[in-house]
Amino acid sequence: MENNFRKINDLLKKDGYEFYISEVMSGRNVYDWKIYIENDQIFKPYSFRYKKIEETLGKKFREQVFQILNSYNSNFYKQDEFGYNSYYDYISLLEEEILLFHKLEYYSNGIIKIAKNLEDFILNCEKLKLFDVIEIFHNLKKNDSFTEHINMQFKRFDIPYKFENNLIVANIEPPLKLSEIEIKENGLKVLVDKSNELYEKGEIWLATQQIWAVFERLKTYYADYDDKRSEKSKSANKLINQISFNEEEFITIFTDEFEILSKIGNNFQIRHHEKMITPIKNKLHCEYFYKRCFSLVSIALKYLDNSHGI
Repeated sequence: MENNFRKINDLLKKDGYEFYISEVMSGRNVYDWKIYIENDQIFKPYSFRYKKIEETLGKKFREQVFQILNSYNSNFYKQDEFGYNSYYDYISLLEEEILLFHKLEYYSNGIIKIAKNLEDFILNCEKLKLFDVIEIFHNLKKNDSFTEHINMQFKRFDIPYKFENNLIVANIEPPLKLSEIEIKENGLKVLVDKSNELYEKGEIWLATQQIWAVFERLKTYYADYDDKRSEKSKSANKLINQISFNEEEFITIFTDEFEILSKIGNNFQIRHHEKMITPIKNKLHCEYFYKRCFSLVSIALKYLDNSHGI
């Protein structure tokens, strides 16, 4: 499956597109497409690399962004198409560059409105477009001090992003790197790698779904492939005994943790998404679930790696 996915993507990339895992539902990957950006290729802003931003970008943050753009505005001469030097400023040039990617408009109460000016656009545009504006301006101005000021605002408003290598990226580090653990079972390795990748990108909801898929797969690690459902409990108990090193106190702790994580996965919109399942509305709660599950998963993976290889 992984090889076929890679082959299909290799073909799509020639046409400028690629598939990626957008979410996990009931333990299965759901795919979407995005524009393929090759390393060191021509500049493409944030919305061409990612398709959503989960965090709120409030009015005060947007006002600060506009003020920073204005503070770095300056005048210069630029040669036009006829070879004459024309007088420009960076804000005017920014507006021209934005039009290469987006119309200067936004939705308000379900109605498309034409932005009166750049400030109006920044205060009301979609979140992806706002990140595009920031990156486009930096691509024009090439000023490290500008990125430092933007990073200060990210930190001030608790927005988990940062400028890195001239692009905006998620500013989230996983609590533990699992790359150091050798995972020989290909299916399990794919799930672990994807969970790490999503978390590092800041896609915490998708990462949480993915780490739960790892957890569920680990519970069947010792199960009979012909009868996984009936063997799932036995397999989980065997793994619990192993990571507890048969110490009664830790068997109790890990048994309770397996049961609690199973209930969380079933009762919240992590593994299932029916209407009667409780949604996770707060990102902090989602991050808590991720790190709690990640903690148990990392212990199990380390044990299996050190004992006989996964």
